Parts: sequence; C-alpha cells; structure tokens
Amino acid sequence: MGGYEFMREMCLGECLKLCLLVVTVFVFVLVSFLSFSVVGAQDSASAQIGVPERVEVDEEVDIETSFYIPDVEETDVSYLSLQPYVNDTLIETESSPAPPGSNVSFVFDYVFEQKGDYEVRSEATVTLGNEIIEINASESVEVTSKGFDVYINMQNPVYAEVDENTNLSPTLELADLDENQTINVSTSLLLDGERIESRDASIRDGESKEVSFSHVFTEKGNFTPELLVEATVNGEEFEKNAFFNLSVMETDPQRKNIQGMSFGSLSFLEEEFSLDNKSINRTLDKLPIDAADEGLIFSQGEDVFYVITGEKRKGYANISGWLLQNKVSIRDVEIQLFVAEYINYREKTQSTTINELMNSSSEFSQEIVEVDSIKRQISQQINQGDGTESPVTVGYVSESPPEIKPLVKEAIDNGGELIKGPGSLEIKQKLRPGNTSLPVFSYEESYWYNGQAETEAIVLEPGTKIYELLTNSTTEEVSNLLPSEEDKPILYEIESKLDYEGIIAIQAIKQNPEIYEDKVIAFVSKGIGGKISIQETINNVSVTNVTGDILLEGGVSWYRIVDSFEESTLVTLGASSHKGQETIYEPYLGMYTYIGRVVSLDEINELLEGVGLVVYERKNIAESEEPDIEEDLRNKLTNRTKEINKVLLSFTQKNPKEVPTKEITEHIEIEVQGPGELPENISLKKPIEIKIGYIRNETSINLTIKHSFLSKINLLAKGNTSGAEIKIKQINKELTEIPQDPIGETETYRAFELELKNLTEQINEEAEIEFSVPREWFNETNTNQENVSLQRFGENQNWSKLPTNITEENETHISYRANPQDTSVFAVTAEKETEDEDKEEKPLEFVVEELSLSPEINQPGEITQVTVQVTNTGGEEGTYRANLTVNGEIKETQALSISLGETRAIGFDLEIQEPGEYIVKVGEETAELIIEQKESDISITNVSLSKQKVPPEQNITVTVELRNSGEAAGNYTLGLSVNDELIKQRTTEVGPKSTKEVEIDISREKEGTYELDINGFIEEFEVEKDRTPGFSSLVAIVALLIVSLIYKKKNKKNRV
Repeated sequence: MGGYEFMREMCLGECLKLCLLVVTVFVFVLVSFLSFSVVGAQDSASAQIGVPERVEVDEEVDIETSFYIPDVEETDVSYLSLQPYVNDTLIETESSPAPPGSNVSFVFDYVFEQKGDYEVRSEATVTLGNEIIEINASESVEVTSKGFDVYINMQNPVYAEVDENTNLSPTLELADLDENQTINVSTSLLLDGERIESRDASIRDGESKEVSFSHVFTEKGNFTPELLVEATVNGEEFEKNAFFNLSVMETDPQRKNIQGMSFGSLSFLEEEFSLDNKSINRTLDKLPIDAADEGLIFSQGEDVFYVITGEKRKGYANISGWLLQNKVSIRDVEIQLFVAEYINYREKTQSTTINELMNSSSEFSQEIVEVDSIKRQISQQINQGDGTESPVTVGYVSESPPEIKPLVKEAIDNGGELIKGPGSLEIKQKLRPGNTSLPVFSYEESYWYNGQAETEAIVLEPGTKIYELLTNSTTEEVSNLLPSEEDKPILYEIESKLDYEGIIAIQAIKQNPEIYEDKVIAFVSKGIGGKISIQETINNVSVTNVTGDILLEGGVSWYRIVDSFEESTLVTLGASSHKGQETIYEPYLGMYTYIGRVVSLDEINELLEGVGLVVYERKNIAESEEPDIEEDLRNKLTNRTKEINKVLLSFTQKNPKEVPTKEITEHIEIEVQGPGELPENISLKKPIEIKIGYIRNETSINLTIKHSFLSKINLLAKGNTSGAEIKIKQINKELTEIPQDPIGETETYRAFELELKNLTEQINEEAEIEFSVPREWFNETNTNQENVSLQRFGENQNWSKLPTNITEENETHISYRANPQDTSVFAVTAEKETEDEDKEEKPLEFVVEELSLSPEINQPGEITQVTVQVTNTGGEEGTYRANLTVNGEIKETQALSISLGETRAIGFDLEIQEPGEYIVKVGEETAELIIEQKESDISITNVSLSKQKVPPEQNITVTVELRNSGEAAGNYTLGLSVNDELIKQRTTEVGPKSTKEVEIDISREKEGTYELDINGFIEEFEVEKDRTPGFSSLVAIVALLIVSLIYKKKNKKNRV
C-alpha cells in the first residue's frame, strides 16, 4: 500500500473514531437523561411502615404505611396498589391515585392473637406511564403476653428527724400474672443513686406484700429516696422505680427570745390542733422544764406563734424559751410553736385619736394604742362549726356623740331581729354612729354597752397573718361588722375603762333622777336578781339554730335598807351573750361594783316606773352571801326582780307572762311531713312534742339533742306509719311521782320520759338512746363510772336495768348507749362504790401501748391498719373494751378477753374518705394519720428527631419522652409548632411513677430550615431535594458495548 493510501485510510479511520466517539457521547447523554427521568423516579420513591416494636396479645394496633411519590416531570402517574402482610398472611388490598409529588398513607387495624415475633411487610406497585415500579418495606414486631406490672404504694413518712431511725415501708402488689404464679422480686432503697439496702420477696398474683427498710439520716435537708423493684418474669428482665420526697429536720429546740404582741388564750383556735403529737412530745421531752398543756397566740411582725404557757394576759411581752421546729397550720396561716420559760409584760402604750389611726395606720401596726372615745359593743356566743361555742365582743370606737338609746333597749324592743341578723346594715349603723370610727373586737364575754371609754387595743393591719388568723376565726355575721375597706385597720381590745361618775348612795339617784339621767355612773352595793335566756322566745321555735342567744338580766341593788325599800333600791337591767345553759332562770346574789347608764325606765317598758341602771359592768367584790335583811323584805326584793324579768321576758306591754323557774312555755311542738324534715338539733330545755306525717318502712328517725345530758335518740321504722308522735320530757331526778326508787345501791343523775304514738313497734333492737355523764358527778356521788345503767320503769311498776355500754370518753364527760326496749320513764343511774377493807385483790387493770398505723400516710378510701398492744396488769383475767376513735369520734369497738399478765394485739381496719390530718386514739395512746390525695406531676424529659435532614414531604418522627413523678395517673397535652405555627396537638395518659414515649410524624413541602417547638423544647431540621443524578444498568451496558466496539476496531487495524 502506498503512502498516500495509507494516509487516507488512517484519516478515514480517525474520522470514524471521532464519529463513533460523538455517537457514544450522545447515546450516553440520551440514555442517562431517560434513565434519570424514569428509573430515577423508582430510586427516589420510598415507603415506610409505622408500627410499635412491642405490643401485647389481643391489643388492637394501627399499622400505618406511608409512600412518597417524587415529582417526576412528563410522567403520567396512574395509581398505587398495596398489599400488606403479617408474616405471610395478606391483611387486605388497597389502591389509591398517586399524583406526582404526593404522600399516600394507608392505616390498617390488626389484632395479634398470639405472642411471638412477627414481620409486618408492605408490597406496593406504582404505575408510571408504561413503567411499573415495585416498592417494598418491612418492620419487626414483638408480641408479648399482657403487661406484667408492679404497683408500689410508698407508705412513707413525709418528715424524719436527724440521727433517728426512719422506717420506710412500701407495699408491692403484682398484676397480670398467671394463676398461682409466684415471682421473686428484689426491692432496693437508693439514695443519690447509691444502693443502701435490698430486700427479696416472693409474691403471688394480686398479693400485697410490705417491704421494710430503715435508715438513719445524719444531716437535715430534703431528700428524694428511690425505690427500685427488679424481677425476672417469663424469662424477661423487669424493673420499675418510684421516688418520694422526705424532709429531714433537726428537731432540737432552739433557745430564743421573741418580742411582740400577746393576744391571750383563744380556746377555739387551740381546738384546731393538738399538742398530743408524738413528734411534738419527743421535742418537749428534751426541754429542761415541764411544758404547759395550754398557751396563747403571739405575733412578732409577720411571724405568728402559739406560745405554750400557762399565761393568759394580752399586751406587749418579751418571752424567753425554746422555738420548736414543729409547725401547724390553722385557717391557712402557718403558726410556729414556742415553749415559754419566762414572760415579761411591759407597758408600751401610745395615746392617739381615731383620726390619727385612720390617716396613719401603718405607723401603729401591731402597736398598743389608747383611744378615748365613744365605745359601742355587742357580745354574743358564736358557733365555731364543730358544735363548740366561743364568746366574741364586736363594736366600734367613735368620736361622734352617743345616741341616748342604749343597745339594751334595742335588745328588748327588737331582740329577735338584733340576734337573727347582727351583721345587718341596721345594726352596723347602730354600732357605728359616725363616719370617724374604727371597729374593735375581742374573744371575751362582756355586757353590751354604749358609752365613753378609754380603750387599750392592738392595731391590726389588713394583709398581715395575724389579721387573717383573728378575723377569719369569727362567724360570717361578725365578719360583716368588720370593715370592708382593705386599707382600714381594726383594733383588738386588751382592756376598756369606762368613764363614769362615782356615786356613794343610790338614794341620790332616786331622789334627783333629772341630774343623773343619761349619765354613766358607778357605785358599790348589794344586789339580787336573775338572768333569763330568751333565745327560744325570740324565735318561737326552739329548734331553730340561731346565730346567738340573748341573756337578759334584771335585778335590784341597794345601799342600805330604809323603811321604804323602793326609795333605797335601784332597778338594774343588762344584756350579754348566752352560752345556752340548761337553767332558764339563773339567780345571782352578792356585793358588786356596778357601772352603767341611768335611764328612764319608761324607755324600756311602760310597766316600769322611775329610773334604773343599764348595766355596762357588774363585778363581784365579795363572796355571795345571804343579805342581812328580814325575810319579808327579801321576798319583796325577789318579787320585784321577777316583776322586772316579766317585762324583759314578755316583749309586750300587755299580759306579761309569769317568770318560770324551769320552763318558759309548756312545751314545744315540731310538725314535719317526714323524718327527712326533722331539724338537725333539738333542745330539751322544755318538753318537746314531735309530729311526723308519714314514715316509710326501714326509715331511720334520728334525733340529735343539744345542751342536754341526752345526746341522741335513734329509731328504725318497722312498717309504714302515719300520724306518728314522739314526746320527750326531762323530769325531776328525785322521781317524786314514781312509787319506787331505781333498783340497786345507786345514785340517779338524770331522769326523763319518752312517749311514742303509732311507733311502739319501732322500739326494736336497732333503737338507741345515747347520753353523757360528767366525771365530776361520779366523784361527788362516790359512784362507779363503769357501772352506769339506763333503768326503765315498766308497766309492772318495777325498775329494770337496760344493757348500757360506754361509747366515748373525754376529759370532762363519759358517753353511754343503751337500747330502751320500750317507752316509759327512764333514769340514768350509777352504782355506788363499796368499801371492802378485807378485800386485797388487785383491781382489773390494762395497759395500752405501741399504737401503730400502717401506713401513717395513706390515700382516701384506702385501708389503714391500726394495731395496739394491750397487757392485763390487774389481778385476774378480764375483758378489755378497745375503742378506736378518730378526732374524738368512736369508729369501732372491740372486746378482747386477756389473761392475767398476758399481752395481746388488737387490730382495726380504718378507712377514711376525706384528705386531712387525723388523730387516731386507742386507750390513751394516740398517733397521727395523714390522708393525702394522689396527684400527677408530668413533665417532658427529652425530645429527639428521627432525622435532621429530609426531602420535601417526607416524614420526620418526633419522639417525646414524658415522666410522671406523681402518685396518680394523669393526662398531658403536647403542642407541636413549626416556625411558630401550631400544626398538631396530642393528649396522652401517663401512669403514676412511670415514663412514656410519644411519637408524632411531621413533614414539610418546601425546602428550608425549620424550627420545631414542642411545649418549649426547640429542635431544628432541614428540608432539601436529593440532587444526585441516577445511572442505570442500561446506560452502563450501552457505554461498555460502544467502548468494546472501538477497542476491537483498533485491534483489527493494528493487525492489518
């Protein structure tokens, strides 16, 4: 071959190579483009299955399958077809349109009926034009038996003491075990993550077992012990923990001095808490002195103390003693306990005016001031809500001149309205005559009055703790008399000294009434008179529970006796609060200092003539004694006193009633349609007749009696009854109308008569009569409190003893219960003590000790086990009757026979429904039981994202970990926001002392960086398209073929 031809062929060859190279590149680009457009869609499509990793047998589960279809241009997406499987079992078939750039989700409900490992698989096909793409996904699921769990009841103290053994006794209960299956459980106590003690126990299904730990805390502070429970159940490891809070206190009393204001002894506040507390008693035992069992309220700035002392004075005091770590809460005010060793009262009084107090009250806050002003006051007994009554005196000090009408005339003319509504605007205006006035009050009994006085008082500013404590302790009616202005102070009275003119002889007033009328005077004289309760007269119906009672007082005073006693005597009238004593007419007699206002008696009632004295104060200055006067003159004075009391009692100018010595009216009638309308309390100050229209079978008839030795009469209807009547009457205990005395060597305490009409069948074994006897009476009569009987005088004209049991005891009274068996006259009797000098046997005696509660802190409606040890230390075998009382109320009684020298345990199951603090007592042993309501305490402990970067519309799973540190299950709502836009909310329940994970799926369509906020927890994620091109196997094969052809062509030419 010539050179030219060789060159031509070589050029043609090179051109051919170049063309082939161009074709190869073109094909490569074309195929790559087609591959990226179609097959790239297959690579970008994705599927995801959402199913829990672990579920329980028979639990319905949502299986969610999500598909992402990319946005493929020039591609016709027809639909998506799905077949979900559990293992090899097809659940169902679904299909759905699948537009480009969309997310398609399917949710299937499925119940796993057997435990084991399962594969949840999703097989789907997507039609893309003529191309069919298969997309598969799978997840594993573990199916377990129904959830095993341990319920932990902590039952632990809230407080502990430094260097003292603290007992921790949680109770474990297993649930959802196979029948008769027993699990070995290891329980550990941890402090700050360190294992302190461990206990092993075997527990059956549903069984409760207490695990006891003890630990000595060597320093004070707040601790959070952890209880860890570990077990192996059906080959699986299980553990659960619980936490509780414990405050460890240093209880040694601190030697301290306090200075401030003493408000004296307030008995009704003392009843709000008890010093009979183990923790307090242990602290008191450390003191070098014997602490008193009473005290006073004391304030030092914002601190309020209950000072344990025998002192009762009010005023400024410097107290030296010991501050206890124990605290109590009364009326929502925290009070510290202080034991006084020495108290030094000091004079610290500032003279001021009402105007100064009103304009500059903060300068006088908790200071003692003395104000010379007009003082008006009203005194009454207030019901504290628990059946106890306490005196309170409320009034105003004013710089306005007084009105002439005394408050006693208001009591007589309008007594009913005055007592029914002491908080009304009318009475408020009467007590506060001018605008320049301040309220003053004290918790002491006094006469009602209206006069000039020097009032020494402690200034109380609104908003202070002592202000809230003292004013919240009054009734609503009394509170209405206190100022409504928040910035206005009130005065707590220490002492008031009335301004008066001293008079030597009463004759001066009688002879010159025009000189002394409307003046406040004082004199010393002998006096005779009586007091009358008019509560029931005012209200007409004795069973009405009125706010307070009026005790009106009428009498005569004299300086010396002359021929005409009318000239030497002065009528005295007064009014004060009333405690509801049993005697209606209470006489008084003696030498007194009288202070009061002289008034014309016709202001009081036209039946009285001349002038008299409205008593503001009457103080006894000598022992009561029989006046040294002739009997006929004494009778005249007594009759004069009764005449005055007629006027006070009648409230009318016509036909005044006779003054009774026992009863005001013959009887009281109460008429109701059914037992449900019976009043809560009735009174036996006079005979009572109750008429009941209709009573259904098995209906209880319960009568509660106030201010009487009889406390309850309970009947149970046997059959339907119409026109029933109950009559109760207290009779003379001497039983003069009964021909025989009660049987036995007995003393009679009280007697009464019970009559029933159309109710005779109701005296059955369920009928009960409850009564109480004061301890003093047993001492006075030398009778035995253990041998009290209710005796009944029967139709055979003989007495019989009824079975009678003790139900309750306190410091002053013993209560009993008996079944009446029939209607008749009844007598409360007690056997006389017999003296047998020859008898040397030791009396029956028992010692009660080691009262324990398990648990000491419990939940409403849960059982608390109360146990106590009783030892027979007497001379013979005997039966001990154990009364379980809670806050003084008997809950259960058990009788136990105990041999001489033997110790036996008595147990009670106590269930209390309401939260609070309770004093549990058996014998003389007491313990404090706290009933707390369970509460949840749920918080977020962690938030995490499944991915930090995803393509558009692809899900990110947000996992939120919740922890409930509380004792009760609770609901928690999660709010998920993206870029400050709330997109999802979910509420979930979290069990007590447990954690729970919640998963929430979210996606975004647009690219960008997003901020996720879930209940304040912030996380960021990015949305970005996948920009990596795809290369299919087809492209690779074409490229390899072209390169292979070029290579072969080259080799062939080389051979040529």
